[in-house]
Amino acid sequence: MRNIKITIEYDGTDFYGWQRQPSKRTVQGDIERVIRRITGEKTSVKGSGRTDAGVHAVGQVANFFLEKDIRLERLMASMNSLLNNDIYIKFIESVPKDFDARFSAISRTYRYYLFLGRSPIRRRYVWEFSHPLNLDIMIKSTDMFRGEKDYTHLSTKDSGKCTVLRVDMLKDNETVIIEIEANRFLRRMVRGIIGTLISLGTGKMKIEDLALIFLGKIKRPGIAPPQGLFLYNVRY
Repeated sequence: MRNIKITIEYDGTDFYGWQRQPSKRTVQGDIERVIRRITGEKTSVKGSGRTDAGVHAVGQVANFFLEKDIRLERLMASMNSLLNNDIYIKFIESVPKDFDARFSAISRTYRYYLFLGRSPIRRRYVWEFSHPLNLDIMIKSTDMFRGEKDYTHLSTKDSGKCTVLRVDMLKDNETVIIEIEANRFLRRMVRGIIGTLISLGTGKMKIEDLALIFLGKIKRPGIAPPQGLFLYNVRY
């Protein structure tokens, strides 16, 4: 039995997230179905993280175990021929038996795209934002998110500490790109951070309020919409 690692790119618009759900289309569900169709084996595909409905990926990593002796190049080609065009297997390789896409990861990097205006072409992949933003304040506040902190109050349903390694911001013409790398993420934590940065940039909250949000003494701002978020890279 081989342990197979795959790297996946997908447009999350028409999916109900990564995780398999009864009677709903998910990324995990689609991949498992084509593997079973090709090999006859029912296998569980474990992802590095469970992206929400509407969230995209250019570097999602997953692994699964396979008994059938099939060349990996042929398996990848067969999978890509059967998957819809909003999922693509970019790389495939055999890895040691103890490799786990989720628990072997050292860090994950997400990118969020904020478009300062309106764009019918980009709207599936950005948050269209037409209000003025103080980007200097947003950049200054990124230091407050770094390090090991309890992100319970910036997330939904999950709780616990995470170590954020970096929060980088770059403005490219009308697009603001926010990149966040951490050892792990709680549910909707990235979107909670983005929503908080936007509240800082619009003046709805002050940098001093961040400490109170982490402590749960004041309510966090709303979470950012999913379509601007991409799982960009997983480091092992």
